[in-house]
Amino acid sequence: MDYTSPGLPWNVDFISVEQFSQLTEFFWGICPQPELVETVLTFIREGYEETEYEKEERMREEWLQTLKSSQSRHIIRLYTIWDNDRAGYIDKKEFSKIITTWPRSGEFSKLSKLPELLDAFPFTDEDVASREEILTILTDACLNLENELDFQEYIEFIQKSIRLTNEEKQRGRIRTEWLENIIAISRSCGLSFTSIFKTALGCIYKDNENHGNGKRARCNVALLEYLQGKKALHYVTASQDDHEGVVGKVLREGNKCIGFSVIASGRMIHIPKILETKKNIYFFYPKRKVLDRERDGSFICCPLLHPKGHVIGVLGIDTLAEMEKKQFSAHEVSFYQGVAKTLGEAYSHVELRIKLVKILHSAFRWTLSKVESINSITVFIVEDPPTERKDEGYILRRVLTMYQGERDPVEDANPPRIFRKDDVFKDYLFECAENSEPTSTETFGRLHWTIPVRDSEGNPMAVIDIEIRGRLTKPDEENIHWMARLVTIAVLELSQGYREPSKPHVLEVEGIDEENRLAVLFSRVLLTDLRRNVGKLDSEAYAEIKSYIDPPKVIHDVLRAVLYIFNPNKHDAFKQWRNCKQSVNIDLSKSIATYDPTSFCDEVQVNELQQLLSVVPA
Repeated sequence: MDYTSPGLPWNVDFISVEQFSQLTEFFWGICPQPELVETVLTFIREGYEETEYEKEERMREEWLQTLKSSQSRHIIRLYTIWDNDRAGYIDKKEFSKIITTWPRSGEFSKLSKLPELLDAFPFTDEDVASREEILTILTDACLNLENELDFQEYIEFIQKSIRLTNEEKQRGRIRTEWLENIIAISRSCGLSFTSIFKTALGCIYKDNENHGNGKRARCNVALLEYLQGKKALHYVTASQDDHEGVVGKVLREGNKCIGFSVIASGRMIHIPKILETKKNIYFFYPKRKVLDRERDGSFICCPLLHPKGHVIGVLGIDTLAEMEKKQFSAHEVSFYQGVAKTLGEAYSHVELRIKLVKILHSAFRWTLSKVESINSITVFIVEDPPTERKDEGYILRRVLTMYQGERDPVEDANPPRIFRKDDVFKDYLFECAENSEPTSTETFGRLHWTIPVRDSEGNPMAVIDIEIRGRLTKPDEENIHWMARLVTIAVLELSQGYREPSKPHVLEVEGIDEENRLAVLFSRVLLTDLRRNVGKLDSEAYAEIKSYIDPPKVIHDVLRAVLYIFNPNKHDAFKQWRNCKQSVNIDLSKSIATYDPTSFCDEVQVNELQQLLSVVPA
C-alpha cells in the first residue's frame, strides 16, 4: 500500500508510518525531551503483553482480512470482464444461471444455498442486477472458500462461462479506457465542468464512429434543479449542431418531456422510433416533428446518477439527424448507460468541490471576524496530476484566499497548481493532506496552521492554510478548532448530494433553492451547534442568571438582544433588569432551540438588533 497517497483515510485500526510520526510530533513537539521518549518506549516494551490466544486471534483476523481483500480484487476484476459494455449492470437470469451451476457448489454451504439466497435477495430491478448487488452476492457466496485454490477454481469457472468474442473484448477495453478518462479528468479539472462534459460527449461520438457503423448521433445533458419547489431540467451542454438552440433552455415539470419520467424511475428509456411513440418527447426544434416517416430516428434518455444513487440529471441521445443508420444496437444502449453513470460520478465529484469552496467562504468570513491574529486563509483542493507528471503523485490547486479586513475572497480565473517537487516551501501542505491531521509550521517568519478537509470516507479533499500574525490566544485557537469541526459536519452533509426542497429543512430559506441552502449551510451548522449548547442549560444555570441584582453589562445587553427577537413589542421594558430575568425560563430555551433567523418577521428591526449587539465583545 502506498501510504503517501492523499487517498489514505484515517483508520481506527491502523496508522501509517507518516501518521505515527505526525501523532508523536503533535503530542511531543518537534524536539521532545529524550527522557520523555525513553519513558514512552519503555512503557510500550514492558507495559503491553500479548497472550498466546490474543496472538492467534490477531493473526487469524489479519489472515482473513488479507483473504477478503484478495478475493474482493478478483471479484471486481471478474465483474469488469462480465460487464463488457460498461452498462453498470448484468442480465439477472444470465448472472443467476452461471453462478449457481458450478459442479462443486454442493461442497460448500454458502454456494449450495445460492438459488434460495438469490430468490430472497432484494434486487432493485426485475431484469438486471447492478454492480453493487453482484459484488455483494459474490462476496457473500465466497465466504466459505477459504482455500485459495477453491476460490480460484470457482472464479475461473464463472469467467469461462462468460462467452465473449475477441471483437467484443477489444470493444470493451476501448470503452473502459474512455470512461476511465472521464473520471481522470474530473480529478484534475479544478472547479470547471467544461472538460468533463466535452470528454463524455466525445466518448459517444467516438463510439458512434468505431462501434456504431459511423452513425451521427446528437447528444445533450440536462441537470435537475428545483424552481419554486418544482422539478426543472436545465440544459447545460449539447452537440455542436444543437448547442445554440438547446443550451440554457429550462423545461419545467409541466412540459411534455420524457426526461422527467427517467428522473422519476431512475431508469433508462429507449425509444426505437421517435415519431411513432406516444411518450412525451419535447422537440427543441419543432420542424423535427414533421419529418418524413422514413427519416424517423431513435432516442435514448439515461439518468445521471449521484454516487449515493439518486438522479441528478439526464443524458439524451438521438439519431434524427442521421440519414441511414437510425437504430441503436444493444451494446450501444448498454454503453450509453455506462457513459451516463460515469458522467454522473464525475460531475458529482467536481460539484462537491465547488460547493465546498462556497461553504469555506462562509466559514472563513466568520473565522476572520473572530480571530484578528489571522492574516489570511487559503484553501487548496487535492487533485490528481496531469498525465505527463503522473509519477510525481498528487498536486494541490489554490482556489480561494481571504485576507483579514477584506470581505470578498481573492479568486483566480485559472487557479494555479502546486507540484511537490517544484515548491519545497509548501511541503507542509502535502504533509497535512497525507496524514489527515492538522499541522503547524513556520515559513518565512510566519506561523501557518494547516487543517485537512475530508470527505465522508475519510479521504482528504482539501487543505486549509491559515497564516498567523502575532500570537493566538486560547479563545482564538478554540474558534479555529470550532470552525474546522463545523466545516467537517457541513462537508459530510454535502457528500450526501442534493437535498430536495420538499424535504424538511432547519431554516426556511433552505427550501427556496440549492443556492440559498449553500449560502447558509455553514451558518446553519453553527446555529445548530449553538442550539445544542443552549439545550444543555439546566435549572442551576437559569438560577445563576436570575440571582444577579445588578448583572455585568455584557450579560444584560446579550439577554436584551435575545429577548427582543422573541418579544419585539417589549423592547423598552427589557431595559430594566428585573423585567429581563422574569423571562429567563425553560420556555426561552425552547424558543431559542427552534429559532429560524431567516424566517420573515416584520416586527423585529435588524438595525435595532445590531445596535443592541454592537456593544457586546465579539
